[in-house]
Amino acid sequence: MTLMMELILYGIIALGVFMLVDAVFYFWYNVGDKGEQRLKKRLRKEEEVLQSYDNELKKHKNEIDSDSFFVDRYFRGLLLKSDTPVSLAKVYLIISVLFLCCIAIFNVLAPIIPFFIAIIASAIVAFGFPIMLFNYKINKRIRAFEALFPDAIDLIVRNLRIGRPLNSAINSVAEELPDPIGREFYLVSQDIAYGKNMSAAVKDMLKRISIPNLRFFVVAIQIQSESGGNLAEILDGLSKIIRGRFRLMRKVSALTAEGRFSAWFLSAFPLGMMAIMNAINPGYYLKVADHPYFSSAVVVVFILLIINVVAMRIITNLKV
Repeated sequence: MTLMMELILYGIIALGVFMLVDAVFYFWYNVGDKGEQRLKKRLRKEEEVLQSYDNELKKHKNEIDSDSFFVDRYFRGLLLKSDTPVSLAKVYLIISVLFLCCIAIFNVLAPIIPFFIAIIASAIVAFGFPIMLFNYKINKRIRAFEALFPDAIDLIVRNLRIGRPLNSAINSVAEELPDPIGREFYLVSQDIAYGKNMSAAVKDMLKRISIPNLRFFVVAIQIQSESGGNLAEILDGLSKIIRGRFRLMRKVSALTAEGRFSAWFLSAFPLGMMAIMNAINPGYYLKVADHPYFSSAVVVVFILLIINVVAMRIITNLKV
């Protein structure tokens, strides 16, 4: 490798690290602070915050409902569900920089790896890292939503029992409970204000927060709107069932903690050992790199590692 090529590769790595650090700080510092300030229950009453909600709701509706490439729709869905106010163009920029950085790292640190394997691995890392980050934020948001959901149902039940209508009870949840559940119920109330019926509005919330407990809530509202009935009693029973499921989920999580740790350890162990062996003895893999079966062996090991990750995920991911 020439000196010029090495300088170019190191420059790409430096640019990628800078962009990655900037992206991480943007996601976890700026976005988190703005979201917390914007969605506090007291600041929700301010006109500027309410106007930002209205604009964001209209923007997301136009983006999700428009005809676009499926990759665009997928990432827009992740942005919406994770409540991340980042443009799609910036997401693609981060993916491109990660892809170039991974190729440069493979060429500098692991030149024995075939080029097509480096391209495939770089593409997986470049697309996988943002997806993992978005999914982490989505899961964190869903956990926060589920933790407050029984309290929200209890608040709705109390409002219904004193004679207030359902849309007024939903507004009470939006005003009194923090993000993310207060925000989601605010969006439901805004949907109703824009002319949607109650069933369609809560269905849209289910698209943003796809959890079974919320699905039961949506079905209860649909049944009550179509057939009538005592919604307060139904929701009171649903709140008790959800609290029981939480207790069972915590028990299952404690019982499977060791299995989840084993899954992560066994998945990272082969890559860690390869890095350690290459650091201790840099020529360890170069001795067999010219063997005709080396490239095929690398592909097989890579595929088996992916199968191991998927299998361990399935085994330790118990549904309650």
